[in-house]
Amino acid sequence: MAHPPIMPSFLPGLSRNGMQCTEVIRILAYRVDFFTKPGWRWNLFDFLLVFLQLSTGLKAEDALIT
Repeated sequence: MAHPPIMPSFLPGLSRNGMQCTEVIRILAYRVDFFTKPGWRWNLFDFLLVFLQLSTGLKAEDALIT
């Protein structure tokens, strides 16, 4: 019987941190144009995804502390 591949525990965090870093760099580079240039809807969507990831992660860390 074959065993399913084991995913290292750091991979989801690495992926999440990479997405957050690229979003911060893009916002710093484009500044206000990030939300006004063509394709602003996708930028807003990406921003909301990263914001939700951060807020969910912070809530999970608070739950572990208390």
